[in-house]
Amino acid sequence: MTRTKEQISRRIRCRIAIIAAIAAVSTTAAAKPLAEKIILRDKPKPVQAFQFADGEGKSRGLSDSRGKSVLLNIWATCASRAARRCPALDHLQAALGGPNFQVVPLSVDRGGADVVRNFFAEIGIKKLEIYLDASEVATRKLSVVGLPTTLIIDREGREIGRLIGPAGVGRARKYRVRRPMSGKQATAAEVPQVTLQ
Repeated sequence: MTRTKEQISRRIRCRIAIIAAIAAVSTTAAAKPLAEKIILRDKPKPVQAFQFADGEGKSRGLSDSRGKSVLLNIWATCASRAARRCPALDHLQAALGGPNFQVVPLSVDRGGADVVRNFFAEIGIKKLEIYLDASEVATRKLSVVGLPTTLIIDREGREIGRLIGPAGVGRARKYRVRRPMSGKQATAAEVPQVTLQ
């Protein structure tokens, strides 16, 4: 296999793994399966740079996660459907977080870190960090039209897909995960299993 084919194959596996991870923590009451709700880009789109704050008030950006695949979830504690996704995202970070993957839950709450910190404590969030964008710069730069919105960002900082609106959250269920390039259903061998307790 040539180097270019290996790189493409690695990218496809990365995309499938992230989609499978989202599917593993999400359920849906809607008629459409989750895999059909995720919008995959034909060509990765560079994400505009923007700054946000961490729970300690330090300036951060997605560039801090360069080299990792990132699941960026834009949400607010007041958006009940968006907030209900937090425990599943916490499980996802616990299961997959590390040098290659990170969940970035970016809250647009205007009440500050204490609002998010209290909410996380109330629902038992242990692994997610607190990130805030009270000025909602991210929502403008990323063309977010509603909460929650989840972006799948590759290691080079490019958006490869997004999920707009609630996926519904609950126990892990099976979903049809499609290969990003062909649209054909992925085989079980191509979709990594993520089990959350």
